[in-house]
Amino acid sequence: MSFGLTLPAPRNYTICFLRWLNKILKPFHDYSKKSLNRRELAHYFTSPRSTNFECYLKLALDFEMITQKSTRFIITQNGEDYIKNFNIGVYSTSRLPSVDLTNEQKKVLLRVITNGNWTTHKVSVYWFLRFMEVTSGQWLPKTKIFEKTKLDIVNSLLGVNYKSRTMYEFLNFACNWCTELGLVERVRTNTRHDKLYLTPLGVEINNIFSLDLHLKKSRLNLNFKYLD
Repeated sequence: MSFGLTLPAPRNYTICFLRWLNKILKPFHDYSKKSLNRRELAHYFTSPRSTNFECYLKLALDFEMITQKSTRFIITQNGEDYIKNFNIGVYSTSRLPSVDLTNEQKKVLLRVITNGNWTTHKVSVYWFLRFMEVTSGQWLPKTKIFEKTKLDIVNSLLGVNYKSRTMYEFLNFACNWCTELGLVERVRTNTRHDKLYLTPLGVEINNIFSLDLHLKKSRLNLNFKYLD
């Protein structure tokens, strides 16, 4: 339930895991700077103009790890906290996106997700938890082509018009995020769909989302008649 508020529609940016933030944030550690230009920020990418880099950049901006000022990218306190808590594996591999989040990094991300600033990437976590509520966690598609009736349900919920493959990617990528953060448990099955369960932390985060939206609506509908 969005309490009548207009939230950003979820978007599929093909970012499979939140730990991919390692790749775009590590240059701040490498250069020992708080402000980088585009070329420096794209140190671990083939090009600062590549679609791949732009997807990672959007992730870092939406999760408030960095801000942009003109042609410079400035690390935020969230970003600094994330870097301070790098998994030690980050320093010994070139495969930065493969290094798991630490518990402290998860706390940073959860703090950002629940701060009430509904950016396009962050809202995907909310919409996935709503998807679980609507479907009772009974089905997460395991194939890129799944039943039209199910596709119609999710398109209606999210307010989008995704084809089956795009929806499959969005749901599974968002599930990865929620699993990384300890909000959701995925139960693998031998059927075409897996099952999902909210963890106690997931229940708490979902409650925070609902409370935040309720407060936002209350502010919008504040009745001033008592002042007349």
